[in-house]
Amino acid sequence: MMDKYFKSSVFKDVIYFFFGAVFGRFFSVILTPFLAITLSPAELGEYDMIISTLLIVTPFMNLQLNEGQLLYSLKEKKPSKSIYTSLVFSILTSLIGSISSYIILEYLTYKYSFVVSLLIFSVSMWPIVLTIFRSKNQSFLYALFSSLVTPILLIYLYATPNFNIETVLQGLVLAYSIIIIPIILFNINKYNFSFELLKKIIRYSYPFIFNTLFWWIQSIALRYLLIYFDSIEIVGKFAVDFKIASIIIVISNVLYMAQQNNVFTLKTLNINFNPYILLIVLSLLIAITAPIFVDYFLPDFFLFNKSSFILIASAMFQGFAIFEGVKYQISFKSIILLKSNIISSILGVIIAIPLISIYSELGAAISLLISNIILFLTRKFFYNE
Repeated sequence: MMDKYFKSSVFKDVIYFFFGAVFGRFFSVILTPFLAITLSPAELGEYDMIISTLLIVTPFMNLQLNEGQLLYSLKEKKPSKSIYTSLVFSILTSLIGSISSYIILEYLTYKYSFVVSLLIFSVSMWPIVLTIFRSKNQSFLYALFSSLVTPILLIYLYATPNFNIETVLQGLVLAYSIIIIPIILFNINKYNFSFELLKKIIRYSYPFIFNTLFWWIQSIALRYLLIYFDSIEIVGKFAVDFKIASIIIVISNVLYMAQQNNVFTLKTLNINFNPYILLIVLSLLIAITAPIFVDYFLPDFFLFNKSSFILIASAMFQGFAIFEGVKYQISFKSIILLKSNIISSILGVIIAIPLISIYSELGAAISLLISNIILFLTRKFFYNE
């Protein structure tokens, strides 16, 4: 049975996604101390706020057509037409969003208005472009290109003496552009645009717009609450801890994506290992090794504490919830993903207000842990019902 699994396309996808994620995460882990050492905690907190805010805005820019495009391709077995239609429409909406953001930010005299507006376009187009490879079941190319942004950014920053927040944002725009532009040019002239097809793709994608939105609303709410009750510096500390814990979420997404590419053909969740045991073991390894890494390489301000360990546990339960989401893909009940996210996010923010006011970063970590436990349990509950 296991021999058959190791020879299957699911296992190959897991391997491709895993090495792509590990390669990208390796450089991301290098980037974290690099920024923490070079930028002040306040600057790191400001940078984290910018990135987190962008991730709330972008679902409305691209309408999560990457998810709709992928589901349409997997279910209808017609990836080529969906790629062109979603790509063209996403370019248009992302451009409108980018230009509108620049006008608004200029009016507000925001100091990073130009580079942030460029980054909005890049971040909005990024998932659309990467999903081209998943739609064509080209897992290797997806893993390859998805892992290149951070290495390019690191090279840019290494070549730039005395960099600051604006320099990092410029490096991100450059890194995304180097990958996005050639892929768009290669795919943009293949097929005709279809409004009817666009409607079908949007029907698949619309639950994911609010699913992603609520996920990031909670994340950004925690950061604003930390600023209100404590300081922007503590957001920088929270960002470093969250980045380390997110390794677990990355591995969870590897398992999720590998299964997603195959469940519509197999009509079942076909695996021969326990993902929960894997995530528990991974969480324990990170809890053991991360304190050594952080305490040795980073300034004293970022020392590992209770909040750091709780965020690792929180990420583990989020990983459980991500994997539970595959079941709803099989049964065509993506709307339940949205319901579970709404419940967990709203409750998480409500719980966070008193906790953060009393315990600061520890309160934020506890509220996120409770929220992700609720997310996992609600997905289990809805599925069993």
